Amino acid sequence: MYQRFLRYPPVLLFVMSLVAAACDRVSIAPTSPAGPGFEASLSAEPASIRPEFLPSPHCFDRPPFGLRVFISFRGRDVFLRGLSFRFVDLIGTRTLPEVIRLPSPSSTVTSIPTAGPVTLPGIAALPPLPITSPVPFFARFGCGVLPKGTLIITGDVGQASGALERIEMRVGVQ
Repeated sequence: MYQRFLRYPPVLLFVMSLVAAACDRVSIAPTSPAGPGFEASLSAEPASIRPEFLPSPHCFDRPPFGLRVFISFRGRDVFLRGLSFRFVDLIGTRTLPEVIRLPSPSSTVTSIPTAGPVTLPGIAALPPLPITSPVPFFARFGCGVLPKGTLIITGDVGQASGALERIEMRVGVQ
């Protein structure tokens, strides 16, 4: 009886992982409209991002890298309350980057800031509202992250009535 019991946990674990993987599938689209009553969308430029590798004397297998993306928000009678980033690599590992809002493209600063306010992983600092032009962000990843996969950007959209909705978009990383 003891041997029979040990055969079932691996089978159960395998079935549960298949169910979890199937539930994680979402259609990939450049923009996702919000629900009924919400006229809002997120978009990103470029549609496919190439990683920018960062110098580090401490990384030996996979160096740190960053992803530069411009986010546009459009909405009617809504506002953007929050923006978060997460990355899923080709083997399914999820990583939250350090997200840095870059100066606007019209600014003369072109380097990536190395210091700034303390941020939570995956959470972006929003510019003052309303957002009328694309906002540049840099998502920075540490050592050991596979630099190919999908960057998932989620926007929390609110209405004056207090109603909230989430919109999500995905950007391929090559």
